Amino acid sequence: MKKTLLFFTIGLLSVGLVANAAMAQQPNFAKVKEYRIERSVPPKAQACIECHRATTPGIFADWAKSRHANANITCLDCHLVQPGDRDVAQDHEKYYSQSDMPWGEAKYKMPIASIVTPKDCSRCHPDEATQYSKSKHANTIEIMWKLDPWLNKG
Repeated sequence: MKKTLLFFTIGLLSVGLVANAAMAQQPNFAKVKEYRIERSVPPKAQACIECHRATTPGIFADWAKSRHANANITCLDCHLVQPGDRDVAQDHEKYYSQSDMPWGEAKYKMPIASIVTPKDCSRCHPDEATQYSKSKHANTIEIMWKLDPWLNKG
């Protein structure tokens, strides 16, 4: 009886030590990058935020709860494009001529793209953009572009 109890105790201690050692090892998870950009929000970006808060509260709420908002990444960081770019949102222009909106003044006018592409994301996320380009999802926007006429007109 004493021998059985001794073997049981030694076995239990051995299992406990092995389990403890296994739990002490670091898990092999990819590290999550967390950035915080310490900067003020430029007036044109603040105009975007305030206009979207008033005109599209759902879009504003999605952004406000995001990691981008937490890191002071604004609309312009992802949506700003060059004036001659193919994906400039033409429909967006009408908001700059509305005198009833304080953020609709011409001085806040910026060429933006409604759709953010992986190329846009790659400015800050080059590794993720490369991984995405090799995935089956990489051509999704092209397929949608062909199916949805709204995307073609901006």
